[in-house]
Formats: sequence, C-alpha cells, structure tokens
Amino acid sequence: MTHPIPQLPWQSVASDCVEVKGQHYVVITDLYSDYIEIAELKDETTATLVKQMKPIFATHGTPAVLTTDNGPNYASKEFKNFTIEWDIQHITISPHHHKSNGKAEAAVKTAKKIIKRAKKTGQDLWKGLLEWRNAITPGMNTSPAQRLMSRRTRTFLPCATNMYKPEVQTSVVPQIITKRRKAKLHHDKGAKELPKLIVGQPVMVKVTPQQPRSEWKVGTVKHEAATPRSYIVEVEGRKYKRNRIHLKDTMISSQHTSQPPAPSQETLLAETLNQDTPDKSTTDNTKSPKSSTATESTTASTDSSTICTRAGRLVKAPNRLNL
Repeated sequence: MTHPIPQLPWQSVASDCVEVKGQHYVVITDLYSDYIEIAELKDETTATLVKQMKPIFATHGTPAVLTTDNGPNYASKEFKNFTIEWDIQHITISPHHHKSNGKAEAAVKTAKKIIKRAKKTGQDLWKGLLEWRNAITPGMNTSPAQRLMSRRTRTFLPCATNMYKPEVQTSVVPQIITKRRKAKLHHDKGAKELPKLIVGQPVMVKVTPQQPRSEWKVGTVKHEAATPRSYIVEVEGRKYKRNRIHLKDTMISSQHTSQPPAPSQETLLAETLNQDTPDKSTTDNTKSPKSSTATESTTASTDSSTICTRAGRLVKAPNRLNL
C-alpha cells in the first residue's frame, strides 16, 4: 500500500538510518518532491539523530507527518518527546516489513550510490548531492529542487540566469498519480490481496520474521493497528505488531495446541478391525492362501488409513490398481 499523496512540499517526509563503510547517516526524503537530505551521524543514539534533524527541519520547516521504521533511535521516548515538542505526527511502519516505508528505502538506495561514488572517486559528497537534486526525475519533467523550492539551485554546470527564476510547479500531483498508476499495473501482475482478519481469529504468526527460518507460532488477533494492513496479535501472552504478510489464517484454535486431537470415526473403526482380526500364527493351518492374502491386504490398507498429520488430520492413502 502506497502513502497518501501530499498536497504540499515537505508536508510528509520519511526517514531512515544507513551505514556506509563504517560511517552512519540519517536520510530524510520529501514524499511530495523526492528531495533528499543527508546528515552524518557520529553514533546511533537518539540524541545525535535529533541533533542532526533539527537543522534540517529549521531550514525546510517542520513536516506534518514523519514516517520511520521501528529502530531503537526512532522508537525511544526521547524521540517521541522530540516529535511532540515540534508538533510532528510520527508514524511507524509494521516491524520487519521495510516495504511499508518504501520512500525511505528508495531514498537510502540513492544516498548509498551518491556516497559510494564520492568515496570511490574522491569527490565531494555534497557536490554529488547538489547535482542529483537538480537532475530531472524519470517520469516527470522537473527536478526535486524545482518541486520543493519552485526553482533550480545553482550548480557547477553553466546555465542562463533566467533559468533560476522561481516558477510554481502545478503539475506535480498529476504526475505522481500517473507514476503510481503505472507502478501499480506492474505490481498487480504478480500480487494478490490477502483476506482481512477478524478480532479473536486464530492465526499463525512469524514472531521473528527477520530470521530466514523463523518459526510459525499460534496466536490470536486482538485488533487492527493504526498503520494499513497491520494487526496486533497475542502470542504466548505477549503482544506483537505484525504486517498481514507475516500472518497466516488457520483453523487451529488455542485449545487444540494443548490437547491431543480427538480420534475420528474412521480411526476408531480401524482400531476395532485390528482388534477383531485373529493372530496370524493361530490361523495359518486353517486358512487358505487366498484368505490369508486378503487378510494381509486388509490389514495393510487399514494401517495406511490410520496415518495422521501433526495437526491430527487423517491421511487417506490413494487406491492403486493391484497389477
């Protein structure tokens, strides 16, 4: 699900932290203009993060909405107090689902390319960022600087003086809608909508989805979260916020996990047949070869029909031709 399209520059921004060759950075991007701000961090503490964010917000203004992940520096009480003091609505995405903060992830990729290129060539990082901000965005006819400031900023490329005159961009929102519509067409070719979950419904939950072989555990849906396609689920007495992609619908209830499954009628019938069948050693002299073969096949088919899965469901063996 995409973010709502802002109607004004710097109205809604997204942020994420990144590490490149041992150096930490904070990246902030405007959801309206795609304008990127990069600031170096001497450490990963919340105090350092807030210290670098304040000059950026003092330059462009305080955004109405700030979207981040659930990193320790963003989820701390100190950062919460900062957003309250600066009158910013702070929205966190579903834990371990970075696609929910796609704008910040895309900005991080761009910032990484600029930083790595500057380190590789020995050029100034900020010169590279200046050139990128004034480059025309693919699929649009303006640059991030033009969409944010309604003007070009002077770069090292020669340009006529009248090109720097301010000009309000009125076609930004329609172009964003067109870009998202095209991206949605490509995305929907291999995607499907997952059904919604209801309160009290038992589900299988990935408690630690960041691990490749994370175990699925039985949980219960408590209620929907504030962010789209997210739910608050309870697993073993603890509550977690998870995206719908990390939840599986199941028919298993919490009672089934503690009690063994009740035997089905077919299982009881098979056990009765096994008890009624006389011992083979006592009937070898009285039965003909044909009857003995029939009894063995009946016993084999009965044994195969009593195979159960872990959940207690009966496995029915296929009927094969006895050629």
